[in-house]
Amino acid sequence: MKKIWLARQRHFIECYRKFLYGLFLSMVFWAGIVFFLFLFGHLPAEGAEFDYGDIHTKPSQEMLDRARNAASKFKEATPAEEIGNLRQELLAPADTRSVDAERRNDAIPSSQASEDQTSDTRMSQLTEQAPPTPPRKIFYFISFSMPMDSMARSLLEVMELRRQGLDAVLVLRGFVDNNIKATIAAYVRLIKEANVANMDLPINIDPPLFEKYSVSNVPVMVAEYDSGTGRITGDIGIPYSLSRLEKEIGDHGKIGHTYPIQEESLLDLIARKQPLIEERLRARIETLKKEMYVLKKHNGRYQKVQEDRVYHIDPTWEVPEDILDHEGNVVVAKGSRYNPADYAELGRHIVIDGNDPAQVDMALTGKYRTMMIISGDIAKLIATHQQMFWFAPDELLGKYQIQRVPAIIEQEGKLVRITEKKPN
Repeated sequence: MKKIWLARQRHFIECYRKFLYGLFLSMVFWAGIVFFLFLFGHLPAEGAEFDYGDIHTKPSQEMLDRARNAASKFKEATPAEEIGNLRQELLAPADTRSVDAERRNDAIPSSQASEDQTSDTRMSQLTEQAPPTPPRKIFYFISFSMPMDSMARSLLEVMELRRQGLDAVLVLRGFVDNNIKATIAAYVRLIKEANVANMDLPINIDPPLFEKYSVSNVPVMVAEYDSGTGRITGDIGIPYSLSRLEKEIGDHGKIGHTYPIQEESLLDLIARKQPLIEERLRARIETLKKEMYVLKKHNGRYQKVQEDRVYHIDPTWEVPEDILDHEGNVVVAKGSRYNPADYAELGRHIVIDGNDPAQVDMALTGKYRTMMIISGDIAKLIATHQQMFWFAPDELLGKYQIQRVPAIIEQEGKLVRITEKKPN
């Protein structure tokens, strides 16, 4: 609308320029006629003797004065200057405009001044009727109860507004059939109907907006302007709705056909489902609390010892790469070999199945630095026997090649002795 207003202004200025130019030519023409009559007004009548002495070969002072007075009327301003003065007057403050208007009225004939005043009045009316600024936000409330062609048209209209730089969005109240999959399927149908490739659709699920604007039927367009809020109800298209709001911002009521809202409010759905959700959440938390102390991943992986067996493991460790200090010096060279038995005593440890009472009793009756389980409820074992139990690390099980339990781990010289001991 701003472009339309500027076009109207340019058209008015062009017409006013042509008017001034035509007036100028007309006055020049009549001035020429007056000047001609002034020079040749003393010609004798037909048949009379012509007196060549009456011809003015040099204009008198009186003639020069009259010519100057006639010409001064046309030297006030050129058409271009007059147009410039008009533009400045329109853009100037009110107090300055009034002074300029008085000056122009004094300089031009009363008839032309009257016409200028009429033109000024017309221009001021156009200025007062200037369209409002574009809306800050456009909400178009919809529901999948609407015909699919209407939904597709609305989607394309909103996408076009967004391409123009306007913040426009389609708004739903909730999920279709209270189901995410059904909602996605409806979106896919809408994309096919609108024939768009963009999956990032300008559609929001916002039930609070429905409550804020008291939307009970759709479609409803709400446009937020700096000067207020406009609203139109009915399936009449977004462009036409905006054109009506450009003329008058406000609630225009119901104009076109409306449809009931199919989707349940997401807020109502959450409120209705909240007790069930909370109950499921509590049950899940209790399950997690129990499972976090129960080791199940090794169930059935390790066999129970049937016969006693002993084997040894060399714990020597080889450095895989150079170890450097902060200055880049090699502290430990790649390939260096170290045996933890050279630096610390390993002690005695046992690995058991925590679900086997016989293996648990075997661990409790022996003297072990740590009692590790490959399965079982560690919290229950600790609470029942008032002894500390640990989960067996996967790294340790792999390093010492544990395959059967119970397995006793202890140091023997520079080696680690593994004893598979059958429980009593």
